[in-house]
Amino acid sequence: MSRHDAVDPIAWILPSSLHRPAILYTIRLLSTLLGRSAVITTPDKSHTSGHPHVHYSDQPASADDDFNIPCDIEFWKTAEQGIFVTPRQTAEWNGATVPVWNLALAYDVPDVVAAAFFHVSRLEELARTERDRHGRYQASNSWLIRAGLIERPVVHDYAHAIATALGLQKRPGSMWPDDQPFAVALTHDIDRLRMHGEWQHELRHLSGQLLRGSGLGLIGRQLASRRRTERGQQTDPYETIDLLARQHQEHGFSATFYWIAAEPSALDSDYVVSHDDTAKLIRSLQDDGFETALHGSYNSYLSTDMLAAEREILSRVVHTSVKSTRQHYLRFAAARTWRAQCDAGLKTDSSLGFAERAGFRAGLAVPFQPWSFADNRPYDLWEVPLVLMDVTLKEYMHFDIDDAIEKSRKIIETLQAYGAGAAILWHNSSLNELDWRGWDRVYDDWLGNIRRLDGWGTSVGQMVDAWQRHTESLGN
Repeated sequence: MSRHDAVDPIAWILPSSLHRPAILYTIRLLSTLLGRSAVITTPDKSHTSGHPHVHYSDQPASADDDFNIPCDIEFWKTAEQGIFVTPRQTAEWNGATVPVWNLALAYDVPDVVAAAFFHVSRLEELARTERDRHGRYQASNSWLIRAGLIERPVVHDYAHAIATALGLQKRPGSMWPDDQPFAVALTHDIDRLRMHGEWQHELRHLSGQLLRGSGLGLIGRQLASRRRTERGQQTDPYETIDLLARQHQEHGFSATFYWIAAEPSALDSDYVVSHDDTAKLIRSLQDDGFETALHGSYNSYLSTDMLAAEREILSRVVHTSVKSTRQHYLRFAAARTWRAQCDAGLKTDSSLGFAERAGFRAGLAVPFQPWSFADNRPYDLWEVPLVLMDVTLKEYMHFDIDDAIEKSRKIIETLQAYGAGAAILWHNSSLNELDWRGWDRVYDDWLGNIRRLDGWGTSVGQMVDAWQRHTESLGN
């Protein structure tokens, strides 16, 4: 058993030359993941001898009880300028797989502080120009995917490796309200309210189904469904929002609903948020305790003006200031999108996930403030990692229902194992019984597993508020 108390802070001892904003930011983040305060000092100043110590330097530790992490200063010199250098190899240390740039530092303890910043800052995304047809960074270029680590929150592994080296508990206690062991932000992007709207959209949808190999039987069922809907014999297959709300309420969960506030278009929505019926639906959900958030339109991800205008439209509908967003189609450009969102007055985003793969795009499974290379400090915005999405499982990973359930359970159980908190996404349209027949089992399993594991099913806004309180309580 460690001689250190479970709530002891960690004393990080750095030469003054390493008291750089990006390094201090990363040290505080790693300490927060361990539920501990970071006391950052220099070797020439006294520090409380009872605290566990980490020397972060290229010099040996000065005392038997101290632990030294060699600093890869050359990495920091390039990283601080937003310059990406490909890791040269990996090192295994205390259960963590760590990217290494300076091979001379790989033989003993790798620089996990540099590795954590590499992932969280999305440095690799700033450098690569390859994009998919929606302008998104391609998952296949991710170091974590190439290393086979996308389904592990590796930055947590780095923090745990430090705890192991110091003889500390990996996590002294719950980081969430009421000692709940982990948290899941339940989210719903409302891309379209109706399957059977304008013929132009429906024909495009049917063409997409044919290209994906759907049989003529599905096309026939969809056309028959349209006729029944037009005759008033059934509700539109996408009208599932009340069902989603009831499911959450039955479990005692909250959720976030993302609404597109731009004008209807082929790439955006088929509704206008200010029209009576839609506005009434949005306000009703908010009155029931669900969070209203902006689903930034397709072309807004680089535009402060568009995001600000859409945010204002939605805020007027709900008579309160909308602070949360997620970009439509997960169109996202590291640094540029965060800057546009901040300048538009938004405080929380949950776009940081790969459409093609489930997992932890930034190696993190808690809310965090992204790093601004231009300002040399964190953005005034919280990012809630998106780790699981319905469309990822069915359309990108091509899972059947049973495989989707298995993969989803693995992701949710990972959140539970790390005491973490991240977002998952289910579209209202994915509960329709035509092209998503039987997939309601998958979403039922998501909710059931969160409840079975005693998780906190919540909204993005509530998760961020709770995490901010946790961080501030530690002084980090």
